[in-house]
Amino acid sequence: MDIRDEIRYRYPNPIALTYHNTVNAREAMLAHSQRLRLFEVILKYLASIAICQYLGSPRDDAQVNRTLRDLERPSLGQWNGFLRSVLTYYQNANLVSSLTIPGLYDAYFERRKDRPGMADAYNAIRNLLENRSDSGAKSISTRELFDALINYRNKTTGHGVVTRELCEQMNEPLLGGLEEMLGGMAFLRDHALVYIEDVRVKRGHYTHELVSYMGSTPPSRIPEAFITDDPEQYHTEEQLYICRPGQNVPALSLHPLMIAWQGDVLFLNQSARDKELEYLSYQSGQIKKPDRLIEDFRDIMGSLLAPEGDSSVVTPSVPLPPATPLERALTAAQQEDWAEVLAQLDSVPADDAQYAEAQTLRQKAQHQHDLMARYQHATDLMKQGHWEDANQSLQGLQAEQPGYRDVSVLLRTSESEIAKLQSLQVLYDQARKALDEQRWVPALDLLRRLQGIRTGYRDVGALLDRQERLNTLYTQALDEMREHKWAVALTTLNQLQNLQPDYRDVGALVVKTQTELEKEAELQEIYGRAKVHMALEEWEEAQKLLRDIRRQQRDFLDVFDLLKEVQSHLQRPCWNCGTLQPTTRKFCSKCGSDLLQTPSVAFTPPWVCWQCSTAVPQEKKFCHKCGAPREKPASVSCPHCGHENPADRKFCSRCGKPLSGG
Repeated sequence: MDIRDEIRYRYPNPIALTYHNTVNAREAMLAHSQRLRLFEVILKYLASIAICQYLGSPRDDAQVNRTLRDLERPSLGQWNGFLRSVLTYYQNANLVSSLTIPGLYDAYFERRKDRPGMADAYNAIRNLLENRSDSGAKSISTRELFDALINYRNKTTGHGVVTRELCEQMNEPLLGGLEEMLGGMAFLRDHALVYIEDVRVKRGHYTHELVSYMGSTPPSRIPEAFITDDPEQYHTEEQLYICRPGQNVPALSLHPLMIAWQGDVLFLNQSARDKELEYLSYQSGQIKKPDRLIEDFRDIMGSLLAPEGDSSVVTPSVPLPPATPLERALTAAQQEDWAEVLAQLDSVPADDAQYAEAQTLRQKAQHQHDLMARYQHATDLMKQGHWEDANQSLQGLQAEQPGYRDVSVLLRTSESEIAKLQSLQVLYDQARKALDEQRWVPALDLLRRLQGIRTGYRDVGALLDRQERLNTLYTQALDEMREHKWAVALTTLNQLQNLQPDYRDVGALVVKTQTELEKEAELQEIYGRAKVHMALEEWEEAQKLLRDIRRQQRDFLDVFDLLKEVQSHLQRPCWNCGTLQPTTRKFCSKCGSDLLQTPSVAFTPPWVCWQCSTAVPQEKKFCHKCGAPREKPASVSCPHCGHENPADRKFCSRCGKPLSGG
């Protein structure tokens, strides 16, 4: 099976579904966002497995315990730190084989040369962030790629400076690296993710009803429940578990770091408030804050979350040494929280043995804090659209400390935006000039281009709305004139004139429309007179008037049909050959007979074909031209489309609907 299908259909649901959304995202910036979401899901899933494994152990490592205290409000970098610390602990204690997934350690730490996709992603990130083009790492580990991805996320998405060009540049290597990483973690496929929906106890047997959370499809109940009579294998319901390899046997609970919620899997997220749990869905983006899990969380985390000196909580077998201000400052420095570093160093007394080291760190922290403040000011200016001011601030940062964070990237972005703004100004001036010179078509085209490049630029939106409205009314008026709807067209043109009196040739169109309205009124008057003559059977007078209308406007109302009707009354058959002749003609145009002469023998006039109007000799039963019978067959009109159908038909031959009207 192809690796893409393998991930979609055989990997845990949160990974499979996020990957499915990643591959299907077409727009560049959305695709970039989905790739970073996929990375976060992979990291949190792996870290949750390692952390829950440790929480179920004696928890006898002071350093790991101190690290896990941050689980109440974990940042993405801390998730990576949790995973690294726990796996390192199991390796140092020679306990890797006791892990539910023993291959997790090597999958995270092992550096390998057969990972070109991961290496390409790592090199692309380094080249971008360090403003270089020569990064050529060949050997790479998952840990190194995770570190690079966290740095990349914090310096791009975290600071709101993601551009379409950056996304198009990075999307392919990011997806290739993540696909290759997942392909090397077959244990994710082998250890199924399940949810224990219900546990029933009967006669010493524990029946666990399981729901599968594998693949990108919605979760589904597993037909065969997990049944055991061993109390040690009893598992708590309403929790997510990973199973033994190749079996639907729950082995490790991931509660409360991951929870199932209405068919979705949510991960513990960094909360904005203390004493509040927050869970994030990477599919919908929704955040849930289930208060009922707070007690579960504290019960499971136990002494790791207890304040130092709290005797109400049982402490682990190896007590946690309190962190010194310098240690807390060093931890904050790793997270680049320079304000916290300075705050902690302020509490180091002058007679402390670590005072000199603290002062050295303080100088560095103060410098970094100042740089960070300037950096933040520059990014704020960029968010506000003050690109020139932001560019000056960034140039100062680059000159003082080359290579600081992603300043080189931001400089390129600001320079690109400044150039774009200059181009926009040129287009805007051209559009304004075209409007002043009443060149409406070029002005509309320029305004559309401006809106497409930068929505909300100056007053382009208002100008474009007005010009689009004028253009719509103009086009509408032309269509109405083509359809000879002169009164409606005149109303539209008057509306257009009220908005912009000198718009295009609207004045000439108004004059033409008024002329056509007067002409239409004259034709209407002639038409009325013709109808009166027809009612009085004054066919020749009616014919003259109708022909006069046709000369002026060929498609006026139903004049063509009325002319045919009139002409049928102005024809008579020749007594000799039966050919229909106008009543004004004295001799037959076919045989030359005197039409005014009375025939010496009895003459039977021909009958006129009801279908093609051909004169047919009286003795003929069928028309010699079209073959129609003498008598017109009974017919019925379709109630839906009006088409004439033979009386014996049940359905219309044109529209197919029943002729009964049902």
